[in-house]
Amino acid sequence: MDTVESCQQCGSSLGRVEVTAHEERQVFDLPAIHMEVTAHRIEIKRCPRCGAENRGLFPHGVSGPVHYGPGVKTWAVYFQTQHFVPVDRTAQIFEDLLHHRIAEGTLIKAGQDFVAEIEPATGAVKEQ
Repeated sequence: MDTVESCQQCGSSLGRVEVTAHEERQVFDLPAIHMEVTAHRIEIKRCPRCGAENRGLFPHGVSGPVHYGPGVKTWAVYFQTQHFVPVDRTAQIFEDLLHHRIAEGTLIKAGQDFVAEIEPATGAVKEQ
């Protein structure tokens, strides 16, 4: 907050003068958007008795070396379904905004996964 130290008209000190009011102005902006990466590690141990390799468990849904989370998938489906943005342009939007290119196949699969997730609801609506 900027303080008023002297009179703009006559230059008198206002340091000890009580504030009579405040005025506020707001600036709305978007925070910087960036891709957030979460690395998951598991332990791998070899049994000294039988030699079997034992692995910890990754979180549910983390089955391959690289995955995209629900935020990325939601954006992909939103751009493609709500705004009819083609897959190649959706990939370009991600690259332009996040400096991270997402394969078009990944974007298509996000849409397919979304359709599968809402199938019970769409099926119920179709029955009605």
